[in-house]
Amino acid sequence: MKLLLCVSCYYSNNKTVIEVSDISQIIEISDKKLYSVYSLELEIIGTIDGEAKIRLNDIKKEIIKNIFIFKYSADWYSNNATIIYEPLGASKGSFVIKYRFY
Repeated sequence: MKLLLCVSCYYSNNKTVIEVSDISQIIEISDKKLYSVYSLELEIIGTIDGEAKIRLNDIKKEIIKNIFIFKYSADWYSNNATIIYEPLGASKGSFVIKYRFY
């Protein structure tokens, strides 16, 4: 079972909180206000009770555990992105997604 969350914001600085469970989550982030996106800054900070895999589209992926920080900052030419969280034993915790499209 997977959980799909769509997050759409209309401000330059965006933030959302995700509660972790033992099911995979797909989080869509976007900024529909911008028409000419050229960059994305992303920071995910959280605490989980085990290990999990986190991916940004197919560009960056990491195995995370316990207290973690996942960062990405580079050229980006779309006003949306997909973050996939896959637990590898983690069942509790939360993380904050902060992002900005330019």
